Order: sequence, then structure tokens, then C-alpha cells
Amino acid sequence: MSKLKSYEEWWTNNLDNKKYLHNGKETDAPSISDFENWMGDPFDNDRIKARRLFGKFNTILDAGCGACPEYFGIKKMYKNITYTGLDITPKLVEYNKSRGIDCECGSLNQIPFRDSSFDISHSRHVVEHMNDIYKPLSELVRVSKLRVYISFFIKPNSTKEHIRILEN
Repeated sequence: MSKLKSYEEWWTNNLDNKKYLHNGKETDAPSISDFENWMGDPFDNDRIKARRLFGKFNTILDAGCGACPEYFGIKKMYKNITYTGLDITPKLVEYNKSRGIDCECGSLNQIPFRDSSFDISHSRHVVEHMNDIYKPLSELVRVSKLRVYISFFIKPNSTKEHIRILEN
């Protein structure tokens, strides 16, 4: 199993476990129902600032959506935006669907939508954890008609090289 695939399957293997190993230390693992709160407050200032960029669009893909905290913030600010979540973890996708949220299972490395399917694609704190950011970035661009908005929590590897590619 490749390193990237192991990372993408990590949450499936660790949700609802009592503990998981993080940097050699046992850490409490969130349950499915706790995962949304574990991801942070959907009304944090950084999320609200990002959402202000979404208002002029009709459709949005939230790639790597987890438990869809962005869904609730987007729907509160913009009732007419059509939201679609995408996550690699089947347990989270089913959880989101059980709450009436449009959510599909899939990887950012091969987004299961046609070209230009969404006005904007959004990915928050996901791409920087992937071994190769080029494929997910190109996939986000491919499925977007107008914009791609990516928020990094930590800088990706080879930051200078990535910035050069993105500027071209």
C-alpha cells in the first residue's frame, strides 16, 4: 500500500476507535458524531472570511469535506448556493448523506465529476497533507468553471516549487 493511499484511508481506519497513534503518542480519536466539532467551529473567523469569496457563485464543491462544517456556514450565508461535498472516507460520506447533505465518496486525486461541474471548488486543510499536490490541484481546476479556493493549514513540501507552478 502506498504512503498516499494509507493517508487517504487513515480516517476510515480510525474513526470510532478509542485511541490512535499521532507522532508516536496515543491520542483520543473522534467518533463520527464528534468529528464535525473536532474539525473546528464552522463559524470561525477564518472560515467566514473564506466564505465571503463564495457569494457570487451558484455551485460549490467542498473537496475533502469531512463532516461538512462548511455546508452549514455556506447555507447560513448563501441559501441559494448548491453545495456538494467530496470525501475519501465512506463513513463520513454516509454520515453526511444521513443529514441530507449532497456528498460523494472520492479522492482529490481523481475527482468523480465532469470538467467544469462547479463554479468554485474549495479545499480546506487537505491538499497540504497529500504526497503530491499537483494532481489534486489539477483536478480541482479541472472540475471548476470559475475559481479554486485552497486553504493550507501547514505549508506543503517544496513550497517554492509549488508557488512557482501556481504562478505560471
